[in-house]
Amino acid sequence: AEEAVKSCQRGSMLVKYIFHGGKPHERFFAISADRQLIEWGNKEGTLNRSLRIAEVISVSTGVETVALREAGVESDDLCFSVITRDRTLDCSAESVTVRNQWYTAVTFLALGIEETHLLEQIPKPPIPSLEHFLEQVPEEAVHMEDIEAALTAEMEAEQAAASSSSAPPAVDASSSSSSSSSSSSSSSSSS
Repeated sequence: AEEAVKSCQRGSMLVKYIFHGGKPHERFFAISADRQLIEWGNKEGTLNRSLRIAEVISVSTGVETVALREAGVESDDLCFSVITRDRTLDCSAESVTVRNQWYTAVTFLALGIEETHLLEQIPKPPIPSLEHFLEQVPEEAVHMEDIEAALTAEMEAEQAAASSSSAPPAVDASSSSSSSSSSSSSSSSSS
């Protein structure tokens, strides 16, 4: 398990799937030096998103979550999902070896299990469902448009974070004109 953790601390490119139907995208993932976070970003050195390993309640392999099923993932042996009470982090690796390294490392750090074959003896907690995520939508979101807006907020925030890491230096808001708002809307659709 230690070798898997060290490999994941060096990092690797994984395909990240988005729960609410966003386009899967390749991101660089790494386990932080203090072993407390799974971090990711557009490329090595720009890890601007993270998930606390202490929040992990389960790790699964294969197409087990809504995000992976909705994405139509066919290669079951390359996928894994990191599951917390509030979300899943769904990824696929370039090889079974890389997938197994991530599965072993996260399982070891989050659950303290060094030999992953022992996981079969532990009952798995339920994977958060669509209904669970919809329960998180504010009560005032009664129209379908409001629900869709709430579900896409995370994707837009991730796209904004991704584009800001590759965008030119920010312009002072007091000196910017309407042209800066049109450029930011076009950059949020890429990624």
